[in-house]
Formats: sequence, structure tokens, C-alpha cells
Amino acid sequence: MADPQPALPYSPGEVNSMTPRPALVEAPATLTPTIHYRSFFGEIAAGAFLGDFARDLRVPGAATQITLSFIPLIGSMCAMRDLVADLRHHDRVGATLNILALAPILGGFSKTLEVVRGFAHVSHAIRVTQRQRDQRDQRNQRADV
Repeated sequence: MADPQPALPYSPGEVNSMTPRPALVEAPATLTPTIHYRSFFGEIAAGAFLGDFARDLRVPGAATQITLSFIPLIGSMCAMRDLVADLRHHDRVGATLNILALAPILGGFSKTLEVVRGFAHVSHAIRVTQRQRDQRDQRNQRADV
């Protein structure tokens, strides 16, 4: 004979004070954005082959992008690749700078401006993520006390 199910402290359709509400449930830690770090050579390869498709480049990848933008034919191909990436990411300023990069004289300088601008976005995102993590840790410490 099967054991009957244990009695619930409330009926299944009933809401009581112990029922978690969506506004009170904290998001699991796995939903926080993770920052993936590449090796030095991985950064160089990402800067050379992925360009603006890689949204999290660090200094070696950005330096590779800048260096390649000054090489005549390669810089134009990189500018077209990055133009497609910026259009996909709805980055109008980046797309405009890459259109300027297609002009041989302006190419390297506009690409340098775009990479510096991208660094500002990434560093801001990292600061915001760290600030949110610190605030969450403080809330958890207060809850433990």
C-alpha cells in the first residue's frame, strides 16, 4: 500500500505569508554577467579576427585592431567587418566611424577613436557590475546578522 502524501500546511491554491512572491525572490547568482578573460594571444587573435564582434576586448586586442587599421588593404577589410558588427549591435557612432575608416587617410584615426570609445563602454559596464555585486554582498551580510 502506498504511503499517503504528507499534508501540506496550506491548500495548493491558497496564498499565505510563507509563499514566496516574485518581487521578494532574489535572482540566482548564475544570472549575473560573467566576464570571460582571454589569454594575451587570445586577445590579439580576437582583435584581429573578430574585431567589433568581440565586445569585451582588452588592451592587446584593441592595440591589434588599431595597428591593423593603419595597414592599407587590411584596414579597409577590418573596417567593413566592424561596420557589419556595429550595424548588428545598433551602434550608430561606431558604424559612422567605420564608414570614415573606409577612406584611406582617415582609416586609422577613426578606428583609434572607435576603439577608445569602446573601452569606455566596457570599463563602465565592469564598474556597474562590480558595484551591483558589492551591493548584493552587503545586503547578504546584513541579512546574515
